[in-house]
Amino acid sequence: MKLHSAGKMLCLFLAALVLGVQAEAALAARSATSLRSQKPGRFAPIPPTPRQDSSGRSPRRIIAPFPTENAQVFTTGHFRVLWGSDYNPDDPDWSDADGNGLPAWVEILAESLETAHGIQSGLGFGVPYGMDVYYMDVYVANTGIRIYNHATGDYDITVELPVAYYAYAEIDRDHQRAYLVFNDDFSRHTDRETAVLRATAAHELFHAVQAVAYPWDDEILVPDERYAEERWWFESTAAWMEELCWPEVNDYVAYVGEVLSNPGLPLTHGDGVRDYGMAILAGHLWRRYGGADLWNAVFRNAFGLGLEPAIEAALSERGAPSFPDILAEFWSLAAHPEDAWPDGALYLAAASPGRFQSEAAPPLIASVAPVDAPGRYGAHLFRFPDMERPIQMILLETGPDARWRFGFSTGGEETARVYAPAAGSAAIRYAGEGTVYGAMVNVSGVEGQQPYRAAFGHPDGDVNGDGRVGLADAILVLQVMAGVRLDLFSASGIRMDGRVGVADAVHALRTASDGLSR
Repeated sequence: MKLHSAGKMLCLFLAALVLGVQAEAALAARSATSLRSQKPGRFAPIPPTPRQDSSGRSPRRIIAPFPTENAQVFTTGHFRVLWGSDYNPDDPDWSDADGNGLPAWVEILAESLETAHGIQSGLGFGVPYGMDVYYMDVYVANTGIRIYNHATGDYDITVELPVAYYAYAEIDRDHQRAYLVFNDDFSRHTDRETAVLRATAAHELFHAVQAVAYPWDDEILVPDERYAEERWWFESTAAWMEELCWPEVNDYVAYVGEVLSNPGLPLTHGDGVRDYGMAILAGHLWRRYGGADLWNAVFRNAFGLGLEPAIEAALSERGAPSFPDILAEFWSLAAHPEDAWPDGALYLAAASPGRFQSEAAPPLIASVAPVDAPGRYGAHLFRFPDMERPIQMILLETGPDARWRFGFSTGGEETARVYAPAAGSAAIRYAGEGTVYGAMVNVSGVEGQQPYRAAFGHPDGDVNGDGRVGLADAILVLQVMAGVRLDLFSASGIRMDGRVGVADAVHALRTASDGLSR
């Protein structure tokens, strides 16, 4: 693709500052939609064109109407794609190999938008914002399109977009319609540019669908503080829409890898990356709990109720578990995504191998200070290898405002089990075999990290973890009590309450005696 000017690179740097990340970051937000009024190069669009009955009419190529300069337009059944003459026709992505007068980039973009619209409609989603009345205008930035500026009386508004971004969706409230802006060059992020262009078309078009019920662009109706808490849903569902429309592209996978590599971060962590990676959660809800029916219910009610109440209401109406329970199920499965998602092997390959809080076989005690604890709706992941018998877990201590869910799983979704441990309550028990995965999920009603201390072990009395309760366990207990084996306390679950005492020795001796009598 063509080289961009130093001025555009400066725009890239400024855009990175807006996102709060460094310009050199390996992975950053590639859709500028969530920047709202801070979008780089944001401009006032040309007036829309009402759609007419197009039955029997072929798409046409005409000169774009006033008020543009150096612009051509390709009109399909639902879209007007505008581009200028500033491109390299020798570039394969911008060539006109079939001689129909359309650059490949424009033709692929238009075709992809129509395909995505058909798929999204077929899945049960409504008409994108304003498309019931107007063609949706789609601008290809950095190609020299100039728009008339009423303030200056000249064509001095140039449609540009920094190379940091693929595209963005925008809302024109004057005409109550959405429009899209796409970059002419994706080479900074991928060598599969036209494939990613198709996926991006599905992503940005879905933002226009979302805008019908939730005014994500309106900074008065949806203030920044609220949008920061709810943005993850709109970006994650748009990213999963890429998978639904173009499952072979998988451009969102790198973002999923970032989420799985940092499971302890809160769900609403606003780094411009996690929102996209939470496509894995949006996909889990889609695949397990109602697909478009569930999503549509959330979209309809999110603005009026708030996002979390809307999710809870939609789940409850469908007889599904609560959102905290689903998060525990989700995180326990996300610890081994290859068993639970169609592209799970790709997610695993993109994730850091150091994502687990512990990979030690029980018994063990996990003591986590606030600074190291998971944020709200974040998780600590555990991997217990080579399990041949049940595992037990007890929450020993936690913060006064903390609420937790613990999820266990061993394989696919059907193996997931969710528990709601309370400090000092009875141990929870999971009878998995092979490698068992666990997720300690912070579902507290308040923001912030919550400390905890939890014990993982085998059934009461199996102090040495050999799968049997007998004389050897009683001897170890007495050694601990006598101070001979103080190291065992930090390495074993003991009686699953984190303490060692006479009861442990008595239990082990009684069990051993019963075995001998039999």
